[in-house]
Amino acid sequence: MRAYPDWSTIPDEYRLSFVVGEIVRNDVYAENETKVLFGILRANGLPCDEDMPRDFGYMIPLVRAMLRLPQVPAPFAKIGTQVIELTSRAHAVRRDTVHDILVQMPFEPDRIGSGLGKKSRQMSDLEKCADDLKEATWRLRAVYVIAPQWLGGPPAEWETVERLALWTRVAMGHIADYPHEIRGTPGRSPEPLGGFRVVDPVKREGDRFSNR
Repeated sequence: MRAYPDWSTIPDEYRLSFVVGEIVRNDVYAENETKVLFGILRANGLPCDEDMPRDFGYMIPLVRAMLRLPQVPAPFAKIGTQVIELTSRAHAVRRDTVHDILVQMPFEPDRIGSGLGKKSRQMSDLEKCADDLKEATWRLRAVYVIAPQWLGGPPAEWETVERLALWTRVAMGHIADYPHEIRGTPGRSPEPLGGFRVVDPVKREGDRFSNR
């Protein structure tokens, strides 16, 4: 999977529209993954007095607060908090961007002015926002894949120890450039006390045949 678009290949006259479209689309993906993470954290015993909010901006602080609860193991809390802070920063740029009147300056295609009198920004800042939101989407998914392992949930049905270690690497931001697949790079990563827990492959295969 190519990590990010090659922005330089987009003609200048279309570049702003393309980048803003990527920001909006990637923000929706990140919102969906944050909502899944919220649900999985609650399902695995982390309390929250509020129902799932409709707005992304209200969801982020709820997940942040849940990750800071004392029963959350420190290594997992650190990884999850880093991801939610990346998401929060990128979403804030998205919010400021889509509620502005953006003007691509004549003869300066890399400088983006504001029709509302806000501070001008560089095209590269918007490109980074789109890239950060895509990265946040992948990392949020990785966090909710490994969350039950850290919070005492059931063992993973269709994962292996090796894949859970790679998902942890994704959550940490170490993402490999593989075609059509989100995969972490090889390397060290924290594990829950006692290691990752998975369903025995032989038992899993037996259950599959017994349910036919």
